[in-house]
Amino acid sequence: MNRPKQRFATHVITRLALGPVSLVLALGGVATAAPAAADMRQAEQVYRKVIDAETKLAKALTAKDGRAIAAVADGLGPIIEGAMARQKAGQKASSCELAAHSLAFLAVSAAGSLTYTGEAKRLLLGDARTAASNFKTDVIACEGYVGQKSGNHTSVEKALRAL
Repeated sequence: MNRPKQRFATHVITRLALGPVSLVLALGGVATAAPAAADMRQAEQVYRKVIDAETKLAKALTAKDGRAIAAVADGLGPIIEGAMARQKAGQKASSCELAAHSLAFLAVSAAGSLTYTGEAKRLLLGDARTAASNFKTDVIACEGYVGQKSGNHTSVEKALRAL
């Protein structure tokens, strides 16, 4: 009869010892899941802004509207500044933020190509095409990160051909 008491005592002591440990592990898991959820929400917001900016930029490029192109680049500025601040703090920029940077660079290069002619225009358009290619790669990675279906992001490249 002595044995069942020992088993019971061992079982109770084990549960008492593992109870706080499991609580700490569970709370630690929640604490690390919260920033991941916040990062995901932020990435989704950036994704929506980038896709909206892509649409606006394609329309502005087709219309050869320098002010609208500059407005798109200005609208992406806060996203890029936030990414740079996080990078200075030792964190990595998300693929959505990289897509915003590529799109802003494309917009600035395209806007510059509207004001120049000759060799300068050709160089700026070459930079814009390179940025469009980078944008396409970055936005596809961004879509994978936020769980969106990959879209066809060639509208900006097609609009650049009109310039």
